[in-house]
Amino acid sequence: LIAMLALAGALNAAPVAVVNGESIDDAIFGPNPAELKQMPADARKRLIDSAIDRKLVLMEAKKEKVENSKEYKTLAQLAEENVLIQLWEKKQFDAIKVSDTEAQNFYNQNKNQFVIPAQVRAKHILVQSKAEADAIIKELSALKGEALSAKFSEIAAAKSIDKGSAAAGGELGWFPKTQMVPAFGDAAFALKNGEMTKKAVQSQFGYHIIYKQDSKAQQTLTFDRVKDNIIGNLKAQKLQGDLAKKVENLRKNAKIEYK
Repeated sequence: LIAMLALAGALNAAPVAVVNGESIDDAIFGPNPAELKQMPADARKRLIDSAIDRKLVLMEAKKEKVENSKEYKTLAQLAEENVLIQLWEKKQFDAIKVSDTEAQNFYNQNKNQFVIPAQVRAKHILVQSKAEADAIIKELSALKGEALSAKFSEIAAAKSIDKGSAAAGGELGWFPKTQMVPAFGDAAFALKNGEMTKKAVQSQFGYHIIYKQDSKAQQTLTFDRVKDNIIGNLKAQKLQGDLAKKVENLRKNAKIEYK
C-alpha cells in the first residue's frame, strides 16, 4: 500500500530544484509531497539540499558508467521485477470494491478504534530537589493569567533540567494521561485550565511544577472523518486474501521443480 501511495505521488510530481539541467521532483520525499511545502523553510532547504547531493552523486555514478557493471545489472533486474509486482498488486487493489455499507458496519462494530482520549496541553518545570521546586512555586503563586504563563515559561527556560521542553518555555504540547508517568498524568489532569500545581509532583525524573494551559474531552471521530481510511484498510485486508488465493492458483497451474 505504501508503494502504491508512492507511485501516486510520483505521477503528480512537481520540481523543487534543477541540477545541471536535470529536475529533482518532490515525489522523492514520499507519498505526501505536499507536506514539504508546509515545513519550516530551513528544514525544507535541508531536505532539498540532501536531494541535490544525491542527484550529484547519481550523475557521477552515470559518468563513471557504473550501470555497465554486472552488479548493477543484477540489482536493476531485481528492481524492475519489484516494480512490476507492485504495479500488478496495485491493479488488484484498485479492482477491489468496498461499499459504504461495509464501511459503516465496520465503524459501528469497532467504534472503540476511533476514540481520541481526553488530552491536556501543559508545560512544566523540572528540577532536581523539592526545595527548589517549592521555591519556584512560591515565586509563581502570586501570579495569574498571562502573567503566570509568561513567568512560568521564563523560569522553565532558565531552570528546568528537561532541556528539550525548556527550550520551548517548558511546553509539552497536547498529550493523553497515559502518555506521561502516572504521578505527572494524574496531577496534570486534576488541574483546571490556567492553573498551576500547588505542590511539586515527584517522579523518577525529579520534581515537576505543572501549568495546565488547555484541555480536550474524549471524543469519538465521526464516520465521515474516518470513512476513507476504513475503506482503504478494508480493501487492503481483502487484497491479502485475494492475493493468497491468486498465488495458490498460480502455483497449482505452474510447473515447479525444487533443486
